[in-house]
Amino acid sequence: MGRSRAGFHAAGILVCLFWAALMGWLAHRSYFSEKVSHATSDVTETAITEAEREWLEIFLEEKKVGYVARRVGPVGEGYLINEEILLKLNLMDMPVSIYTLTQCLVDERFALRRFHVAIHSGVVRFKVSGKADEGWIHVETGEGDARRRHKIKLPGPVVIPSALPQFFKGRQVREGQSFVFSMLDPATLTQREVTIHVRGRETVEINNARVRAHRLESEVMGQHITSWIDDSGAVLREEGFMGLTLVRSSEGQALGAMADGGSQDLYDLAAVTVDKPFKDPSKVGYLKLRVKGLAGTSFDGSHLHGDRQEFRDGVIEIRQEPLPASAGFVIPYQGPGKMSDFLLPELNIESDDEAVVKTATGIVAGQTDPIRVSRKLMTWVHDHVEKRPVISVPSAVEVLRTRTGDCNEHATLLTALLRAVGVPSRLSVGIVYFRGKFYYHAWTEAFLGRWVSMDATLNQMPTDATHLRLVTGGLDRQMEIIGLIGKLQLEVLDVGYQE
Repeated sequence: MGRSRAGFHAAGILVCLFWAALMGWLAHRSYFSEKVSHATSDVTETAITEAEREWLEIFLEEKKVGYVARRVGPVGEGYLINEEILLKLNLMDMPVSIYTLTQCLVDERFALRRFHVAIHSGVVRFKVSGKADEGWIHVETGEGDARRRHKIKLPGPVVIPSALPQFFKGRQVREGQSFVFSMLDPATLTQREVTIHVRGRETVEINNARVRAHRLESEVMGQHITSWIDDSGAVLREEGFMGLTLVRSSEGQALGAMADGGSQDLYDLAAVTVDKPFKDPSKVGYLKLRVKGLAGTSFDGSHLHGDRQEFRDGVIEIRQEPLPASAGFVIPYQGPGKMSDFLLPELNIESDDEAVVKTATGIVAGQTDPIRVSRKLMTWVHDHVEKRPVISVPSAVEVLRTRTGDCNEHATLLTALLRAVGVPSRLSVGIVYFRGKFYYHAWTEAFLGRWVSMDATLNQMPTDATHLRLVTGGLDRQMEIIGLIGKLQLEVLDVGYQE
């Protein structure tokens, strides 16, 4: 059942969530529909007549790990916004770099017309583009034969200012004001509202100079963000997710030397420590934990209860489920009800892609027993995908092309392969025990008469009981756990081992 955890890169889902949170954090300065709770008559609209550029340095635990470069210029009757982000992180003693280019075309009032996002991280790449049209965004992901189209309904117009400083130009902000923004994250295509509160004035140190600034506070996906802007509306400093800090800079400083993998390991920053080590986590069949840190977060604790988990009064019990003797159907699944929804392709789980279908049917080789088929597909992903940290939005088609990735890439590809041959399946996201800590992790669940957990990274079916599920579903659901990172606490109450 279990394999050695040596060399196991557990936290691929953390990297994906980290990147989505960073993009969401930056996007709350670029994508919004204004719903200001105070009168807007104090706003002075300032047309951009020539290109403007700003630079920000990104620090993680006081180590420089990247930069943001944003350029805004007039194009016809609107503006073109170009944003570049370079980030270098240390992931389990491996330096990993990621580069993102975001281009947005907006009208004279900064209403969205088009956008394009390209993410590059080593051999992994991800592209998404979109066009706003009458309350919808028409989206394309991938490229060439792998290009796919989607439609996303918008609650209202999406307005993109040149940046948050442009929004605040001409505003005399006052303590007690609040601004509500409708935010679209173009990397994950998720939407949410963000409220920014003006808390008052204070002195902040920027590049060895002390500057009087307005302090702004907000919540982005459950993480507290603090910003300081000067009287002109320019952002001086922002502090937020997992020790990240953005500081106003110049081109020369921003492009200067970075930590280059010397920063604190991102995985360890988010890991949840426990007081009792497990001698062999792959053989843990029962686990009882006290869960702390949920209070004050937006996370719905009811997600913790169901299937092989029981959560009551702050205590969770996880029991490794036995494999059923029979799934009760032959593939492809044709049963009634909502279970058929778990056979459908969705964003980044391209189970109907020609290459995915061809690979899946080739592995299965005509077998129709869902249990045997599920194990074959899981073992194939485990054996054929190199376990290496990457920073990107996982796509089954892209993972199949590169044969490289972390736990999220393994889980996404396995889910797509299972659906391609007719086994209902879904993504599961939570934490798993490794080297004395619990790390954020992703795996797969297949419906085999009941939901059965499968971990292609560890080649486990079912998974050991140190796999604590937080949510199921794609990136839109996975975003729900960002607010837990850095707050979740666990106490081991009991543990039982399998023979």
